[in-house]
Amino acid sequence: MDWFMILAPIAGICALIFAAILIARINRMEPGNDRMKDIAHHIHDGAMAFLKRQYRTLIIFVIIIIA
Repeated sequence: MDWFMILAPIAGICALIFAAILIARINRMEPGNDRMKDIAHHIHDGAMAFLKRQYRTLIIFVIIIIA
């Protein structure tokens, strides 16, 4: 049991370091040609519209639960 209490935080720290390395690597990559940038822009717009709708629904749900 004691080894697990030590291993879990170490694994978490390793995962965070790995994620930081991947983020840095991806941010250094070229964004692509104009067509790829246009597609990425459309994907971003769609994702933001989805999140806006999700948050609006969630706020209504939370207000009903709290009241």
